[in-house]
Amino acid sequence: CICRQRQMCIRDSAVDSCRQLLSDLGVLNVPVIHVGHTSDDVFGTTSKNESKLVLPVRSEESYRKWLHIAGASLMKQTQLLVQAWAEFGKDWPPITLVYTDVERTKVGLPPLNDVYTAVGSPHNVHLIGRHLNRTRLRQLAVEAGVYVYPSAAEGFGHVINRARAAAGVLIVPDCPPMHEFLGPFDAAQQLAGVTINVADKHVAALQSTVGNRTIGVPIAAVSTKDVAAAVESILQLSLEEKQRMSARARTLYETE
Repeated sequence: CICRQRQMCIRDSAVDSCRQLLSDLGVLNVPVIHVGHTSDDVFGTTSKNESKLVLPVRSEESYRKWLHIAGASLMKQTQLLVQAWAEFGKDWPPITLVYTDVERTKVGLPPLNDVYTAVGSPHNVHLIGRHLNRTRLRQLAVEAGVYVYPSAAEGFGHVINRARAAAGVLIVPDCPPMHEFLGPFDAAQQLAGVTINVADKHVAALQSTVGNRTIGVPIAAVSTKDVAAAVESILQLSLEEKQRMSARARTLYETE
């Protein structure tokens, strides 16, 4: 169903694509408006248009706390992080994984704790396999300095955007829309994190039909080796470089 009064896009980068889609469908003279995101701010502001917060400068201790919030989503590829930390990350910072096994159970996958045990129960992987209330999630978000999301796909990507709100350094696949949260890939501008190399991008797994046109969603296939390379690139950064990434993440959250 196409609204013939107006189309609203959360991301500015989606405006041109939406206009092209409407044109292909023969829907003319429909304004396309960039309205911005509605992702929660972990610092508790009610609007991204409020006066900018003066955020505390993150310390090296903060950047030793890593976080991944998956909920029930299989697209977050949480098991890859368990496997990467087990295979390559004996000396990496501890990472907390917040998830539930609901969707894993539905499709016959083993509980994530079983995956954790099978790979040797890495000492620096902390599993929280249940829903957390908003207060606890915000506490984890404010404390963590680095967020790792090897997502195969995202809708808008609110969980990644909330990491930007927390002024976190991001590790995401080099595939849209995930890598768009790092900011424009312009040598003159600081990015908000680093990308995970994507060995394969395909659109066969997720599709929806609009009119007579089928729209595919890019699916990012990443490996534990590629996750490890991205993690190591963050570990090589100085405190000042990570702080600049954090500042950039928060700025992008406030301005996009």
